[in-house]
Amino acid sequence: MKLNIFALGFSILAFALSVFSVYSVNKGSEPAVSVAPPQESTVDSTEKGPSVGQASSSLDDTADEAKTGPTVEDVTKALARVQGRLANLEDMLDGAGPPPFEPPGAGSVDQWGRPPRPAPAGPLEKLATDFERQKRVAERRESLDRVVEQNTSRDFDTYGEAGYQKLVSLYDSARPSASSNRSTEETEKRSEALDQMVEEYPDAYTTSVAIAENALDLALQEDVASVESYYQMLTQNAGYSDVVTSQGVEAVPVIQTYLARQYIESGKTAEAAAILDNLEASYGDSVIMDRTELGTVAEKPAAEVIQELRMRLTQ
Repeated sequence: MKLNIFALGFSILAFALSVFSVYSVNKGSEPAVSVAPPQESTVDSTEKGPSVGQASSSLDDTADEAKTGPTVEDVTKALARVQGRLANLEDMLDGAGPPPFEPPGAGSVDQWGRPPRPAPAGPLEKLATDFERQKRVAERRESLDRVVEQNTSRDFDTYGEAGYQKLVSLYDSARPSASSNRSTEETEKRSEALDQMVEEYPDAYTTSVAIAENALDLALQEDVASVESYYQMLTQNAGYSDVVTSQGVEAVPVIQTYLARQYIESGKTAEAAAILDNLEASYGDSVIMDRTELGTVAEKPAAEVIQELRMRLTQ
């Protein structure tokens, strides 16, 4: 297809140059002399006009032959033919372009058996989607604030003022340090305080916060085994399911998202599918702190994160 287009274009160019050269001679000017030696044309001259070399060669013969060149009417007809061929060339180029985008039908799959990707959203549709996302995030944030307030009040009512103060003191010792320089001694003290919380206050909401914050801290350090251990502690106690960290992060769905990504990357597809099923069933309306394509952290509706991970799981 490309060779035919190039051949047609070269033919049109050669024909136009030949007509222009002969027409210039017919107006009484001196014959033009070709700088380059005549070359053989790769296009059939009987069908698509003389080549540049043939036109230049004809001008070198005699002045009498030059005076018998085409008339203005001949040139007008020749230019009309050139314009027609250019129009045909444009039609051929237009026909060679990519086909318009057509989204696949519902339930279809591509050649690798993957579900179809959605059609690109327009500017207005994207704006509406972003607005709806922000609305869901704000509503979920208000809901989480109420959960924290209720559970904190429950701890105070359950253990009394003295018991609650001791619980908070243990939490301060058990929570991860903000410092990047963590000594072995500091890590051991934090672990001992967390163990004491689990032993003395196993059902306290504040204990679940300490466990969740340690799990998220270890996720940042890529310690998958320890994250799995803390995740098991959170899921085995029904009172820990709605834990929200002191930074306002709904911990369990974020930990599940982290583990699902790790399982997908390591080829543990069954484990990834199981944790995504639980995430969708238990936290489908949650807001998840997740990394964007630029590496920053942003709040996303759980449904979006689940859809993305399921697509990765099928690739």
